Amino acid sequence: MRRAPRQARGHQRVDLLLDAAADVVAEVGVEAATTNAIAARANTSVGSLYQFFDDKHALIWALSQRMITAGMLANRSSWSPEDPAKWSIPEIVERSVRSWTEFMDANPAYPAVARSVQATAKFGGSEMLSPVIDNVDAKLKQRKPKMPPRERRMHAVMVAETMNTMLVRAAGVGRPDRERLNRELVAMLVRYLTPLYGSPDAR
Repeated sequence: MRRAPRQARGHQRVDLLLDAAADVVAEVGVEAATTNAIAARANTSVGSLYQFFDDKHALIWALSQRMITAGMLANRSSWSPEDPAKWSIPEIVERSVRSWTEFMDANPAYPAVARSVQATAKFGGSEMLSPVIDNVDAKLKQRKPKMPPRERRMHAVMVAETMNTMLVRAAGVGRPDRERLNRELVAMLVRYLTPLYGSPDAR
């Protein structure tokens, strides 16, 4: 951000801009969403938008991070009060895919935002998904604390990137095809993770 808000009023204005960006992107996509249209939807001036964000890409990046945080919270709440480290790999993968699918249904702008950020040279997909990768890494460590950190991190990147890419892809097709893609995604991740983390280390 060009300038981080310091007061409650500034935080509220940024939230309004991000809400407006999500609405406009859901309607017309990232490319057609202009800063003027986003500012108008937020009932503020485009100058106010530029007080906080350098350009539209910076605004979309901030929106992606807010969505990632919301998606992680939704995923975490789907487990509470259960500890996913105690579940089988198929149960963990199925629950996570279902949770993120429901999140994308509730946040229709997310697929367009994710595709835009990943295609923008300024930001990479792994950077956008860094909070998710950190979370997956921590969960894998719970199951296999003796796994070398560098290898475990690569496993977390593979899981987060694959799940995000395929769920974004599935969000753009009809429900029968989407359900089939999700089943294939679950099967692929289960086959990948089971030999590595299927049997948690003794505690």
